[in-house]
Amino acid sequence: MFSVKIKIILYFLILSTFSTQAAQKGREIIEHYDITSYHVQELGLKDLVFEARIDSLVKLLNSKFSIGKLTDVYFKIYWVAPDIYHIEVKGMPKGFKELKGELKKLIAPRIDFVIANRVSPQVRSYALKTSFKGEKTIVRAVDETHTRGISEMLFTFDQKGKLSEFKTSGPVGSSISKLNLKKQPWSKNKWVLDSMSVKTFSGVQVVTTDSKISYTNVSGFGFPSAVSVKTKQSLSNSSSLKEVKDARVIETSLLFSSYEVNSGKAYKRISKVKKEKK
Repeated sequence: MFSVKIKIILYFLILSTFSTQAAQKGREIIEHYDITSYHVQELGLKDLVFEARIDSLVKLLNSKFSIGKLTDVYFKIYWVAPDIYHIEVKGMPKGFKELKGELKKLIAPRIDFVIANRVSPQVRSYALKTSFKGEKTIVRAVDETHTRGISEMLFTFDQKGKLSEFKTSGPVGSSISKLNLKKQPWSKNKWVLDSMSVKTFSGVQVVTTDSKISYTNVSGFGFPSAVSVKTKQSLSNSSSLKEVKDARVIETSLLFSSYEVNSGKAYKRISKVKKEKK
């Protein structure tokens, strides 16, 4: 009986060791990807000011709202390390606080095109498992607390360690992102996002967003100058997740300009805004 207990203890000890090693391997793979990817905040960027415009936004606002004749509505974005930002809507008259708030929510996720986030912090509290499929390495991140909006993430890396596919699933839906990474002359031998296709499933609705990024070199840093975006909204067969009917296709562009690098202006503006809110 004593011998059986020892065998059981050793079995679970070995199982636990393999699980820990698999998790550690997964974190090493993700950290290696972060290190080999282009992150301007880790290459000396501390303070950044830039403008962002959404093609056709002015036309939409003029047709849907009685604001007066708008000619150029854009966003002024202030960012300071490690990741603090402030967004202002320019080109609109005073007031319209609620509408401006919604516009800020629209542009905020697009800041990731300019300041790419590392993957490692996103999986810090997830349980990781690593598997291999041919030349591909797959890292599965699972929320064992069942408290997060994303229950599971699945990262697929190619033989060079580049992230090629990223899947998420949760209570409200799932998504599949396919990434195309390249090295640019200014990227210091690091991978830069060139294009991306994201397919999101929510109920019977499928939204596919294809993005292609153009870059410009500013003071030795690579920043996006334009992002062409094609969005397709479809209906699907919920049992197979296959698209069965196209609803509509929308094409637009995000334009980024007027970059001011490490000028201190972002820090001054954000500090002023914080004081005004007190």
